[in-house]
Amino acid sequence: MTAKTAHKIERDFHIWLSMRRRCVRALQPDMKGLAALAPRNVILTAPGSEVDFVSRYFAPSRGVHEDSVTGSAHCTLIPY
Repeated sequence: MTAKTAHKIERDFHIWLSMRRRCVRALQPDMKGLAALAPRNVILTAPGSEVDFVSRYFAPSRGVHEDSVTGSAHCTLIPY
């Protein structure tokens, strides 16, 4: 992640906020490392250009390596 990245824990999520969409797209996460985090849900997001935001959701400790359409994650991101 870049220096323009912020981290926050909100409810059951680690939220990583980036200012660059390409960082969100290019991330190749370490699933073992993510699985060790508590809480067990990780969201990476950045402001969108033609949409409000772009995001990726990971929960490998729950058997979900990546889920791009997690509604609860999208609801959590609305304030950002």
